[in-house]
Amino acid sequence: MNINVDLQNTPDETNQLGQLIRRIMVEQHISLRKLAEMADVGVATISNVLEQGSADPRSGVRPAILSKVADVLDIEQATLAQEAGHIAKRGSAHPLSAEAVYVAQCFDLLSADQRELIHSMIYSLINRAGLSVRGDRLQQLSEETYKFQRKHAEYCERPFGVLREIGRKAGNLTRTSTRALLLWGDIERIQGAFQTDGVSEDISAQRIEEVLEYPDVGLILNILLQHQGIETSIEKLYWLTHTPETAGTPIAKLNERFKPYRDFIRDLWSLLRWAAESS
Repeated sequence: MNINVDLQNTPDETNQLGQLIRRIMVEQHISLRKLAEMADVGVATISNVLEQGSADPRSGVRPAILSKVADVLDIEQATLAQEAGHIAKRGSAHPLSAEAVYVAQCFDLLSADQRELIHSMIYSLINRAGLSVRGDRLQQLSEETYKFQRKHAEYCERPFGVLREIGRKAGNLTRTSTRALLLWGDIERIQGAFQTDGVSEDISAQRIEEVLEYPDVGLILNILLQHQGIETSIEKLYWLTHTPETAGTPIAKLNERFKPYRDFIRDLWSLLRWAAESS
């Protein structure tokens, strides 16, 4: 079978995967057949990869194929996964505009007096515009959340990661990440974090669902996990309390080295419970 692919052709801008790989192939003087040989896949498979972003691609690209292509071309696998749409591009899942993020970064550099001035200006502008954003409450929620983030920076600052994103998407496609399973995972982590260290806490499916129903709890979870593809509080809580290092291991079986991880989960639940009870 003879497959002709014009490496200089520029695909549709709506998907940059094919365009990116074509450009790198040209730069590295790698032909379609050579790339297929080095990646140990068929020529038709590489042809399909290069068609991504064209008007009529035959199908999507599996993560395993992207991994092989990335290894051959010496590209970060995350880059190809982003271009293929398997994971969100960096920053694209942030719920704030670029201007809002910039203002927030500047705000953190200001002194306490300057911050108070900004708060007053915003409060005045919001009132004049006839808007209601519960300024004092939102400030309280934000401050408590940021204190929690600073205390548990090890777990709050780590990226979501390519493997976790692929696992999340696979679970959605195969329907193995059902609401019931996610809730069970939340119970196991939170209940285990308390019980393992001998702390008494009423953790049940009903209790978790009651707490997660509060909008203020949802706001905290959105701050902690800014991921556009994860829409429910139950799933956000699941991914916040499950780490790659502990995947597949009941929390009760983790050794003393994971005490900071259990502390993180207990403090997270305490923060969410506080937000619900003080609403």
